[in-house]
Amino acid sequence: MIAGNRPAGQAAGIGSNDPSADERERFDERAGIAEHDGGLPRAEAEALAAQEAAALPIMTCAQLVRRYPERRPPIIEGLLRQGETMNVIAAPKVGKSWLTLGQAFAVGLGQPWLGTFATHRGRVLIIDNELHPETSAHRLRVLAEALGLPLDEIADAVHVLNLRGRLANLRELGAGLRQIERGRYALAIIDAFYRTLPLKYGRER
Repeated sequence: MIAGNRPAGQAAGIGSNDPSADERERFDERAGIAEHDGGLPRAEAEALAAQEAAALPIMTCAQLVRRYPERRPPIIEGLLRQGETMNVIAAPKVGKSWLTLGQAFAVGLGQPWLGTFATHRGRVLIIDNELHPETSAHRLRVLAEALGLPLDEIADAVHVLNLRGRLANLRELGAGLRQIERGRYALAIIDAFYRTLPLKYGRER
């Protein structure tokens, strides 16, 4: 559960005394972004979400620069910063999963990714909804051997959540992920993203 003084979607200013399911969903999404990406306490995140629901968050250049004096800390130099999203898009069966597994190893160990992009070391969570756990374990061994890495080096650096056979969409995943303490993972990889889309949006490749 998310800590807070009121049920999700019930903050003052969300809209009406009996908000629709869509309004509550949009409110929860805004509050979640402010809390988990913006680092705000839940009460402040809800207040900001309620404010954004009432008016567009337009700021002057001076306000913007003053509010955000620094960029977010990098995870992969030149490619990815904290709270950002990277999409790996290519045709099926060209090696996207192997590429992102190598990315997980690089960030987990603080080594350059692809021998080019410096990384900042932190734990990585791989959320895999296509492979059986036995296949994931095999791939971990194969890549570690190919890179000349003892498995002990990645034992606590890379964590895996296998969801094949018990698919969860983004909202269902979010409810569970919010229970993980903030900062435990520097990077979360979802493979494959299309399988996490709610059914009303379709799950076609």
